[in-house]
Amino acid sequence: MASLLVLLPLALGVPYWAEASRETDRRWFHPEPQPVAAGETVELAGSEWYVTGYSPNVFGDESDLAGTAAVDVGFHVIPGDDRASGLLENLCQFRAVDEQGRFWEPTTEFSFRDTADLDPGDISFGCRDADFEPIPPGKDQLLIVTFAVPADVVEELRYEVRVATEAEADAPRPAALLFSAEELGAGD
Repeated sequence: MASLLVLLPLALGVPYWAEASRETDRRWFHPEPQPVAAGETVELAGSEWYVTGYSPNVFGDESDLAGTAAVDVGFHVIPGDDRASGLLENLCQFRAVDEQGRFWEPTTEFSFRDTADLDPGDISFGCRDADFEPIPPGKDQLLIVTFAVPADVVEELRYEVRVATEAEADAPRPAALLFSAEELGAGD
């Protein structure tokens, strides 16, 4: 009976511990993002990142999307070398996060809007340039990321980017930044 009391916790705990250890080693868990103040430029996985700001479009009461805002966020990334460019292709993901920790993934619902001469890159599968090619080292690539969020949380949102730190697709070991941003044109 005493051996059962010792063996049962081991039999249940060791597989869980081994799986958690493997996932932690690969960093499949969502990494704790490094906070970044509005206007700052920060290095992450060999690339420089900064956010120019956000532009909300709140839908009126007559719309099917009443109470919702489409928030465009202008991320910029400058890969430092070919390795950094490859890491951006491997894993490059975005989220909008409110003060309560709720989050929203990017939406493609508004992706066919005219972006004039901005030439934004693509975030469908990693981060790429406007021609769906790897972002060349040294190029300042604009990435316009759109989130559909409740209109009442727009001003409190922060914007997260998560990228690979390792080239292996099955073990990217992501790291993350969490940007504060200011509304574009708010001070005009």
